[in-house]
Amino acid sequence: MPKLYHRKKLTKADQVLKALNQFHQSRAPKKASFVPGFPTHYRESLRRLCDALRELTEAENSSGYSALLQVWLSAYGLGWPRNVFVTDLAISGSGRLPKTNLAFNAWILRRQEPKLGWRKIAKKLLRTEWENDPVRAANKVRQAVEGYRDIETPLDTVTPLCRQILGIKSEDMDE
Repeated sequence: MPKLYHRKKLTKADQVLKALNQFHQSRAPKKASFVPGFPTHYRESLRRLCDALRELTEAENSSGYSALLQVWLSAYGLGWPRNVFVTDLAISGSGRLPKTNLAFNAWILRRQEPKLGWRKIAKKLLRTEWENDPVRAANKVRQAVEGYRDIETPLDTVTPLCRQILGIKSEDMDE
């Protein structure tokens, strides 16, 4: 009887399914953060995003698709893990990925929750360093964010046009 072939590597679908199962099993049930009463500007920008993404898909414009999606996520304080986008516009410089996304992640947390202090952000992002010295960890996070603000990323460059396409106004984001 011939030997049966056994696949040694997981397929992409198997890898994604495994990662999602691990995520699903590890997280505590939470109340939904999205509620039906979204502000009008949010619903309108989401509608415009969906329309634009459909058009960009038909035109096979992957960079425009990626840019609009990244700007929309960023506008609503949502970050993304490294390697989600082939062209990650939140990374500046030569295109080489930084060793850490500390500055970006801290910046996003600060935007999502402006009342969150540096120590609490450090506790979330630098748990072991925070346990050793909370003040030093908080200073590291604060300095990373201050340095991050000074660096113009490709995301900063495309944001004004993308916000215009999506109908996102700066005053809407202050609510």
